[in-house]
Amino acid sequence: MRRIITAALACALLLTLAACGGKGTPPGDDLLSRASGTPSDEPGLTVDGREVEAWRYLYWLAYTCDSIQTAYDDAGTELDWDAAFGEGTLADYAAEQALADTVLYAVVENMAEDQDCALTEEDRAAMEADWTAAAEAAGGEDAYLTDLGRLGLDRTRAETLAATAYLYDRLRQSAGDPESGVCPTAEDLAAFGADSGYLTLDFIRVDAGDDAEAARARAGEAFSKLNGSAAPENDFAVLAATYSDDPDRDQYPHGRTFRAGEGTLPAAAEEAALDLEEGQWSGIVEADGSFYILLRLPLDASATAAEWFDWRLQSAAEAAEVKWTSTLEDLDAGEFWSALMDAEDAPQT
Repeated sequence: MRRIITAALACALLLTLAACGGKGTPPGDDLLSRASGTPSDEPGLTVDGREVEAWRYLYWLAYTCDSIQTAYDDAGTELDWDAAFGEGTLADYAAEQALADTVLYAVVENMAEDQDCALTEEDRAAMEADWTAAAEAAGGEDAYLTDLGRLGLDRTRAETLAATAYLYDRLRQSAGDPESGVCPTAEDLAAFGADSGYLTLDFIRVDAGDDAEAARARAGEAFSKLNGSAAPENDFAVLAATYSDDPDRDQYPHGRTFRAGEGTLPAAAEEAALDLEEGQWSGIVEADGSFYILLRLPLDASATAAEWFDWRLQSAAEAAEVKWTSTLEDLDAGEFWSALMDAEDAPQT
């Protein structure tokens, strides 16, 4: 599954962290160093040359292990980190997910630097509001810091992660701005559409109702006029306004953008649309009691820029050069999680 930083995370990261259960530890007690045997503030890996502190990977590993532990506890099932999972073990899976999140955040930070994208005063005010709301929900700042400390975070670390999520949101929004450095080109969108199944389509839909032959004849009339037009792409919208029975037509004056397989069109109509080249229209396609004439359009950048950015970000993360600069690569997730729980229970010396 592709792991994408969601826009919601930019606003809710700190709030969701407050939901961590357990006894917790006092702020400043670095459980991550004790559980891993690695100084958590030192570099643990590089992502495309960017140094990433060990605590970031260790936090995501703790976060993933905690999520897995919770799922097993809720199911009343004993957790076995050595159990087969995918192509490895459950511990291997946890490590892979933790690394994927670590790399994704580092790639966002690299992109933000490349684009001179920085947090605004509005962002910082929103982060402060997030912190205040989360602390109140946890029963006060001390209680909130204790919850964060359970997975190795203090306020500085938590806000570092939240800042990256806000940068992601800024970059994602700027993908729709033609003046930005992350706005997709036509070639970018074509590659994205082919990879993801997105397409932009205009169509005329004539419903059969109680008289299929009359509907077929009406669709044939529209098709004949389209073929006889000197500017068929321009006249398609006019013909659709005249002949189409689609009640949502007015909401999509420049075509409808959607992902294949989501049920926007009947299967037969969608299959015909996917066979079209950009600027090409179909014959009359009968599907689910209606007659369709379909026009394939270039992928609409305004409708897909944010999704394209997620695709680009994920592609960059998957292609990123990752180099371990510590012993974290050999850290067993199950042993780390057990050590983290022991460190939480042990008094600080």
